Amino acid sequence: MEYITGDVFSDLTSSSLMDAIPDGIIIVSNTGKILAVNKALNILFGYEGSDLIEKNISELIGDIEFFTQYIDSIVGGDQTNESLIGRQYELLVETKEQKAVFVQLGINHFQRGKELNIIGIFKDISYQKRQQDIIDAERKELDTVLNTVLDGVITIDKYGVVKSFNPAAEKIFLYKAEEIIGLNIKTLMPSPYHEAHDGYLSNYHKTGKRNIIGVGREVSAKRKNGECFPIELGVNEMEVNGKTEYVGTIRDITERVSSQRIINNYINQLKRSNQELDDFAYIASHDLKEPIRGLANNASFLFEDFEDKLGDDGKRRINRIQQLCTRLEKLIDDLLYFSRLGRQSYSLAKTDIAKIITNLTDDLKEFLEQEGGKVIVNGELPKVRCDSIKIREVFSNLIINAVKYNDKEEKIVEIGCDLTAPSRGIDGITIYVKDNGIGIEEKFYNDIFRIFKRLNSEDDTKRGNGVGLTFVKKIIEKHNGKIWVESSVGLGTIFYFNIKDIEL
Repeated sequence: MEYITGDVFSDLTSSSLMDAIPDGIIIVSNTGKILAVNKALNILFGYEGSDLIEKNISELIGDIEFFTQYIDSIVGGDQTNESLIGRQYELLVETKEQKAVFVQLGINHFQRGKELNIIGIFKDISYQKRQQDIIDAERKELDTVLNTVLDGVITIDKYGVVKSFNPAAEKIFLYKAEEIIGLNIKTLMPSPYHEAHDGYLSNYHKTGKRNIIGVGREVSAKRKNGECFPIELGVNEMEVNGKTEYVGTIRDITERVSSQRIINNYINQLKRSNQELDDFAYIASHDLKEPIRGLANNASFLFEDFEDKLGDDGKRRINRIQQLCTRLEKLIDDLLYFSRLGRQSYSLAKTDIAKIITNLTDDLKEFLEQEGGKVIVNGELPKVRCDSIKIREVFSNLIINAVKYNDKEEKIVEIGCDLTAPSRGIDGITIYVKDNGIGIEEKFYNDIFRIFKRLNSEDDTKRGNGVGLTFVKKIIEKHNGKIWVESSVGLGTIFYFNIKDIEL
């Protein structure tokens, strides 16, 4: 065999066979002197030929305390010491070029004559060691994450046996990790999930049919003290060392479910309240209007039967009674309309705002001519996905108010799009209706949208009910938008509103 001197190893296998072995082989004396090496060992440590022959093994592997212990044990007669014979050692050694290499070393011995020789097999495990370090680092990082997350994280094998149980899961289920690891996951399940779990896993492995894997759902769980509680559970499949495992994330939603129950109670109360409001509005629109009509009719009969005896003052009072009856009936109609306005389903469709304005101004032509009003459209108006009838009502109220509360000889109403709104963080397209009327003091900006709130004194021929802008606000909010006002007293007012769900 090459690199072996003399006939010391004449009874060993041939050098060609040793050199064919991919692991490094070294033979040393009981004093540590290197007697022979194969080619793989020279390559591993960066030596050539017989460079290592006659050197001490300590020059190759450094600390040889374990080697000395082995020799002492064998020389002492304990040649069957199981703790030493065939034992594997992991060492960090340096090559000739001082490159650090992780090796696995297995040692044994043989007796040749009176001389005890030691044979060592070196295997380069640097790659495996690096991979293991990466795995260990990733596992450490994963453990840190699992120990930090607020949700419970549990892993199980394909049979449902718990493999890991993070601190959050301990807090949720009141089990220590060591108490639950090794048990079946159904320990944490109440009936009927407990009984069905094994069948579910078995069925999934046979058919691949999923119920909860890859899908989040709300289920019941059971704590160590037997308490059942709701959880949000997500389960995903993963491969670990070629084996199928499952990881589940658990969130205790007891408080959320309790809060939802309270919210549902409030919703039911609100539904009952709305129904009662509808019932009241129905009564108001029918039962209350009947005596009002009776009062108005009797006033008319009184006027017709006793006109010649009433005198001017009596006729004026009869006329006043009729006006008040008409106004009260209108107030009742407005109240009924308002009570239903927010709960009506809207018919949304692509609507040309320009056409709405054209048709509306045609319908208001007589009113505008009589009041000296003029509607001007500035620029192009958008096509909006909306309820066209309700949006027409918005423009009708705003245009009529703009003309009605205007002291100018020519009452100008301008309608257009505010193109600067997006830069101010306002979604969608913002439309404005601007007038040159009497204006509104800033302190009344909110009041004008309150039902039956009126800021101006008017005679009965022009007097409104103070509901128009309330209706406008409700309609815009129903379209997922908002309305606001800017005004200068004596100069005019601008109403802005936006509708987010638009089509250009």
